[in-house]
Amino acid sequence: TVFAETLTAKPRLVIAGAGHVGRATCYVAATLGFHITVVDERPAFADPERLIGADEVICGPYADVVPALPDNPNTYYVLVSPSAQRDRAAASIILNKPSGYWYFFAFSLLSSSVGKNPEHTNAWFFLS
Repeated sequence: TVFAETLTAKPRLVIAGAGHVGRATCYVAATLGFHITVVDERPAFADPERLIGADEVICGPYADVVPALPDNPNTYYVLVSPSAQRDRAAASIILNKPSGYWYFFAFSLLSSSVGKNPEHTNAWFFLS
């Protein structure tokens, strides 16, 4: 009998948006064993004391911070910023990274070209 175990890095979750949805996502993801990075442009929201379970909290523009983050197939993204325009900018960057899965929640429509691209089979879009 041969036993094999695959060793991979701890799954990484990047949450773009530290409002009520991002905060709750961070809390739940911490119980699932993710290494969690939360990014928000608003200093009052990018506060480590608000984000229970976050391993790192970064305050800065999504379009600048997200491309600079290390990435691998074991990285997951959740876009829950307060602006569909900011989500769209971050989504265009994320969809070109070798990430595992993406989740976008927009308060208005994301770009139709992003939402309809058949190459992005691991992307989940929730539009309201």
